[in-house]
Amino acid sequence: MQHVGTLQLILHGAIVALIGTLCGIPFGRAIASRKDEAVIRGWRVAHTGILTTGVAIIVMGLAIPHLKGPSSLVTAMMCVTIVSGYAFAIGLTLGAIVSRRGLRPHGPLANVLVFTGNAIGSLGWLVGSVIFVWLALTAAQSG
Repeated sequence: MQHVGTLQLILHGAIVALIGTLCGIPFGRAIASRKDEAVIRGWRVAHTGILTTGVAIIVMGLAIPHLKGPSSLVTAMMCVTIVSGYAFAIGLTLGAIVSRRGLRPHGPLANVLVFTGNAIGSLGWLVGSVIFVWLALTAAQSG
């Protein structure tokens, strides 16, 4: 459908994956220095979650030429997916740095920021995934 869309998702997915990969450094250090399990968990979630999100964005980009549907939906899927990736990168990394999980939107400012990043990431990923599945289903049905 859109060659530019493919390249944009590959680029931004690679940046998000790089951020996730870099989160592996403090993750490894936390394990090696026998930090508290909550600290290790925070870096594990940041490392694996952000890296996986980046790879998934790349895969979505590679699928764009095979999707069928309005270009406006492809653009919407791209935008919310890219925003979601960066929101997760910020929310999960900040959460690991400040040892906050951000499960509720209250408490210290750091917790509210982590919650906001994760909420934007989750909502964006949900919307982007629904659009992606619809475009893929439309392509599969049209043969």
